[in-house]
Order: sequence, then C-alpha cells, then structure tokens
Amino acid sequence: MIRRPPRSTPKPSSAASDVYKRQTIDGYQCSVSFERKRSRDGGRGTSSGGSKNVYYTTNWTVRLRDPMTLGLEITPHAWGDGIFRRREQDIETGNDQFDKAFRVKGTDEAGIREFLTLSRMQAMLLFKLSRESQRVRSSWQIPMITDQEVIVRLGDLTPDMQMSIETLTETIGFIRHIESG
Repeated sequence: MIRRPPRSTPKPSSAASDVYKRQTIDGYQCSVSFERKRSRDGGRGTSSGGSKNVYYTTNWTVRLRDPMTLGLEITPHAWGDGIFRRREQDIETGNDQFDKAFRVKGTDEAGIREFLTLSRMQAMLLFKLSRESQRVRSSWQIPMITDQEVIVRLGDLTPDMQMSIETLTETIGFIRHIESG
C-alpha cells in the first residue's frame, strides 16, 4: 500500500515527503519522485528574467530484486531516432520491431543478447505500449530499463494517486516477467 505524505508537508519535494515516496510493494523497492528541469536554452525564456522553458517530470522507479552487471540501458527511441540516430544504437538485437522501438546500450554485449530473449523483448514492447496509453495532457509515460531498475517517466507532474499505484503495479508485473525469463 502506498502511504500519502502528511498534510503538514509544505511541498512535494521536501525531505519529509521523500520518506513517503520510497516504499516496498510486494518485495520491490519503489519510489515516486518529481523533478524540475530547464530546457536546453538554459531556461532564459523571457527578457524579464522569467523562464517559460521550465518543465516538470514525475518518475516512478522500481528496483530489480536481482540487479545485473551488464551495463544495460534500454530506452525508447525518440521521434526521429529511427531515421537520424539508429546507427548510434550500441546493440542491434535482430528483432526489427524491437530495434525500431528501443535503443539498447551496454558493456556486456554477449550477456545482453542472452538476456534479450524473444519473450523479454515482446514484454518490453507491450509494456512500452501500455505506458504510452497513459497520457496526462500532452505527455505520455516513457519506460527506461537498466541493470538496477525500471523507471517510468512522465513529462508532467501528476498528483493522481491512482495513476501512481497503477504505474507501480504494472511496472512490478513487468519486472516479474523480465526476471522470470
């Protein structure tokens, strides 16, 4: 069960609320965090010094029970990656659908190829599609997979507790599938 921070917590990023954002669900360490970022122009934005180019993200993170040591990083291709940056992908899997959807990097190519079974690649594709359907305004959820954890990033803030519970629960289900092979 996810506990809410006390109402006396002044803002979502305070240290007191961080304790409530790190919890264990079904034996998996989970957390929800919020980030404030500036766009690439440095957030200069307006001549009066205010920034129109600040954006926020919500990150749901679930740690793997048995971390790997492959240097693994799997991220979805951004718009245009398939055209302009696909050649930068470190590891091609040979599965065209998966290679078009994800960018795979890592230090142990043989280990990563062994890890990326057809079943795991299909699970990753389905998980990516399920997260893309969870839109908030114009932002969608983007999953990232590493040796240590699965992170689902939303390019917006969400105060929606139900969305957080569903995202963490579905991420745990996905990790169970990945860990079982």
